Amino acid sequence: MAFNGVLDRLASALQGQRQFMADASHELRTPVSVIRTTAQVTLAGAARPETEYRESLDIITEQSARLARVVDAMFLLSREILKSAGPRPSFASRVTSLVVPYHVRR
Repeated sequence: MAFNGVLDRLASALQGQRQFMADASHELRTPVSVIRTTAQVTLAGAARPETEYRESLDIITEQSARLARVVDAMFLLSREILKSAGPRPSFASRVTSLVVPYHVRR
């Protein structure tokens, strides 16, 4: 019985990690797609009026700020998970190892 409980908790934790990764991927992918599409559309074709360039830059600025907020939130979350997890390596430590070098360079 106790072993089944451990397996159930492990399955639940793995499902939570999968859901987190899916949500995080979506939250990161959306602003990147908007930035890329806005830049591509703005640069395609003939020259545009200054107001159109400014509108595009406003969109890119807003979306890059959104992206930065998501990355910062992931960084803080991973730090909190690491603090509560203690010294053992975890999923959060792998996330932090990816995020921290980016965050430190900023």
